[in-house]
Amino acid sequence: MAISCDSFDEETLVKIGRGVSGGAHLRKLERIAEWCKEYNILFKINTVVNSANYLEDMNVHIEKLKPYRWKVF
Repeated sequence: MAISCDSFDEETLVKIGRGVSGGAHLRKLERIAEWCKEYNILFKINTVVNSANYLEDMNVHIEKLKPYRWKVF
């Protein structure tokens, strides 16, 4: 299952147009990762680098979520 995540910073997600205040996007991402692990489904994250997120270090979050694959565009 592929999920888009262009930032782990909620303010950046709002700037990009993918987030809502309160961290809902990131909580959903964590829940989906847990479900995939529970049901043995390969979990992949797709990230589009842009002017709002190009300096963000996402490694800590990626290591925590442990996706099968992380595609960065």
